[in-house]
Formats: sequence, C-alpha cells, structure tokens
Amino acid sequence: MVGSEWKRLKHCNQLQLMKWKEVTRDEFYAYIEAYPRPLDVDICGITDPPTVSYDDVTLGNWPESLVAKYFREYEPGETNTYYLR
Repeated sequence: MVGSEWKRLKHCNQLQLMKWKEVTRDEFYAYIEAYPRPLDVDICGITDPPTVSYDDVTLGNWPESLVAKYFREYEPGETNTYYLR
C-alpha cells in the first residue's frame, strides 16, 4: 500500500469511529427496542472480542446500514462496550 493510500484509509477509519457514541447497556437496548424498523443482527467472530452489530438494511449496504454495535467480552467480570450511531 502506498503512503497516500494508507493515510486516506487511516483518515476514513477515524471518520468512521467518530460517528459512534458509547452508551450504557440500558441505553443500548432501549434504542434497539424503540427502533422503528426491523434490524438484522450479525456476529463477527473474526474480531477480538467478537462484534455484535445491528443493521437497518433500508439505509444501504454495510457499513452504512450499521446503527448499533457492541463488543462481546469473554472474561467473567468484564463488561461489553456498547455503541450507537
């Protein structure tokens, strides 16, 4: 990968992360329950920890369709980290 391509990719990833807001577990599930359209649930096991995402396919293709996600922790006592767009 050429340096300019790497900088562009890094910038896009930073912009993507800026769109997410960390929330509590209760806020997360209240949002999911009140969401006005059906959501598809996807578990990505190739990340560590695994990512559980909620997609609204009416918003477009992935990643534009992502509206909520959390990272599942393995260890007892660790808490999941929840995000909303």
